[in-house]
Amino acid sequence: MDTDHDGIVDAADSDDDNDGIPDKDDPDDNGDGIADLFQARLGPIDKTVDSDKDGIPDYLDPDDDNDGIPDYLGTYAHVDLITD
Repeated sequence: MDTDHDGIVDAADSDDDNDGIPDKDDPDDNGDGIADLFQARLGPIDKTVDSDKDGIPDYLDPDDDNDGIPDYLGTYAHVDLITD
């Protein structure tokens, strides 16, 4: 695979997304907008999913169900974060 289409396969390329930041120092070394740390934990992400059909793929959409509540709040709104 050659993510940045520079003629160097990713395995031999020190900057897979050609953003000028060496992969060893790049928090998103493939340039997909998802930090490698999260991507490693989440596994493969289907970048074609657009749940609310607003033209913004869910992985980039701050409110992917378009309910007016940002996902970072809406997803865990039902969880009691205060321990008794």
